[in-house]
Amino acid sequence: FGPSCGLLASRDRGGLWTQRAGPVRAAEPTVDDGRGGFVDRRAAWRLDGSVWWTFDGGARWAPVASVIGRALERGVFVDRRRGVFVTNAGWVVATRDGGRTWTYVLRGDVERLSAEGTVVYVTTASTVRVSPDGGVHWWAPGVGSGGARVRPSVAREGAARVIRLSG
Repeated sequence: FGPSCGLLASRDRGGLWTQRAGPVRAAEPTVDDGRGGFVDRRAAWRLDGSVWWTFDGGARWAPVASVIGRALERGVFVDRRRGVFVTNAGWVVATRDGGRTWTYVLRGDVERLSAEGTVVYVTTASTVRVSPDGGVHWWAPGVGSGGARVRPSVAREGAARVIRLSG
């Protein structure tokens, strides 16, 4: 993926590249802004009016039929099924089926949405939410699974805030 080149795919581990999607126009967010990415070697997703998936390394792409697809602004998938996204109306939504259906999580001015493995972090101006399983379950600061206490620490690294959990 790249804003100036679009999506390129290689079937021989980088020897020969074939263009699969055109470049991103200057007014559009880039994939670095939560508009697409790979979830494994062969599967990738992209936001383009709705959620689009490829399961063959980019040879064929198909849109996912979803009522909320056009409202999605940016997000992250942690695997082929589970993902968390922000809508253009400020809602944080989660999917467990690759984008066909959505569950509302919270509403707010989302400052950051990121994932590390299956753990998803959402930071708004007033709260932090953490999902250990790609958006299925959510923890508020200080509350963990089974009553365990989770202490999120928020630290600045350059212009970004980083959230770390300790039990």
